[in-house]
Amino acid sequence: MPKISCIVSTYNRAKILPRIINSIINQTEKDWELIIVDDGSTDDTPKVLEHYNRLDKRIKYVIVLENSGDEEERTGKEVQPINMGISIATGKYICHVDDDEMFYPDKFKAMSVILDHNADIDVVYCDEIVSRVSEGIHYITRERSKHFDKEALMKYNYIGLSDGMYRRKVLEKVGTFPGGSRRFNRTACDWEFWKLLVKLGCKFFHLPLVLEEGYSIASSPHHWEADKKPFELTEEILRKKLVYFIHSMDDPKYYFN
Repeated sequence: MPKISCIVSTYNRAKILPRIINSIINQTEKDWELIIVDDGSTDDTPKVLEHYNRLDKRIKYVIVLENSGDEEERTGKEVQPINMGISIATGKYICHVDDDEMFYPDKFKAMSVILDHNADIDVVYCDEIVSRVSEGIHYITRERSKHFDKEALMKYNYIGLSDGMYRRKVLEKVGTFPGGSRRFNRTACDWEFWKLLVKLGCKFFHLPLVLEEGYSIASSPHHWEADKKPFELTEEILRKKLVYFIHSMDDPKYYFN
């Protein structure tokens, strides 16, 4: 049984899918399985999955012949790929990632060490940045960061699907991700899931480190002009912050004091 199961649902992302897969392969924590559910892609996604499966047997994939549907339709079927991945997962800890994101190399190690040394914590979540590329330049446009606030989470979602890692036993309480209602689409299923865990008494822990990155191409060279920050400078700050934490992991009490 692997320590960590990471689940990805993808659709027609053959060109960018290697980005997230490679970021998983490059994790410093090596005890993992990657489960990719191809939600009826019509591009070269199956070929990409076959290539990576041959490259690394920790990478597993399932091909769904028919797409589960447009998440804007909100039929509830859109969460089926996520639940299919969950049904296959065998890891002690489970996490998810969108197919257009990337995990930094210490993501699995930093998150799992919290769960390893704190039996009372059910869910740990980290920070993320969203970046854009404009005219070939990489910019940070937003950083998500908020310490756990139960009341706030009931009002709005500040924990993305890719931000969290949770214990397998959590699924024994909830079964699957919410679905079957117009208000439970794939975009909102993570929020419904977190709220359900709160109601069931699960304990959350916020790890204030940026360990992942969402990515997209700016539609206009000037669209993100107001909040541009050179990626390289921001990354240097983030890495210094992460190095401090990694050095403290030999003695977890050091971090929590």
